[in-house]
Amino acid sequence: MKLIYTSGIATAVVVTLAVLIALTPFLSQNNKNLIVFTFTLNDNVTDGWCDELSSFLSDNNIKATVFLSGKIAEENTHCVKSFSRDVDIGTQTFSYTDWNSDNYSIQLTEVQKGKESVDRIGNLITKSFKAPYGKTDDNIYSILSRSNIVADFSYTTQFNKWENNQFVKYDSVLISAADLTPQSVKDQISAKSEVPVFLDFSNDIPLSDIKNIILNLNSSSMTFVNVSELTGLDLTESK
Repeated sequence: MKLIYTSGIATAVVVTLAVLIALTPFLSQNNKNLIVFTFTLNDNVTDGWCDELSSFLSDNNIKATVFLSGKIAEENTHCVKSFSRDVDIGTQTFSYTDWNSDNYSIQLTEVQKGKESVDRIGNLITKSFKAPYGKTDDNIYSILSRSNIVADFSYTTQFNKWENNQFVKYDSVLISAADLTPQSVKDQISAKSEVPVFLDFSNDIPLSDIKNIILNLNSSSMTFVNVSELTGLDLTESK
């Protein structure tokens, strides 16, 4: 299902409701599960962790998406630059601030400053966003459109894509990989095969566990995409 939102400053207006027939060409590929690996970088991240993850993804031809704040990008510049073109880079405000601020100006500054830092350090134009702690309010639609961000992955049961001058909701599911075994991850994903599944890792999870989970999934009939492929938009451009 999809819902369409306008980008008003303080409110999101539901315009229409329609059956989602085809999200992207990937959804019609032999009924395979569609998986988006996402990696959320926090204060504990190191250059070595990013290098090892990048090499693993490249060696196994795994597409993925990395989200980080502007502050983390400035403290770990190598992590922004270490990933291949098959890995999308998205932003999470500048200081990973809780969205529960009622001040629109502060929210806008946080989003734009975070994007500017990541773009400058990576020599990129990033266009995807994930809110800290998954918390948003109705201001988000206006703030993201004013920040040249066209895809929002802040939620557990949907993502929003900019289409025809408005944000459109698409159903999806988010699964956190923390404390899960490779088999339990596979079981959860298999139960959600009707919608795209975001499998989220933080850098607090040992890389050995991440590799085991991904390799276990890679041996099955699943299709791995980054967020650019999922949305059909180029969400990480090189300057």
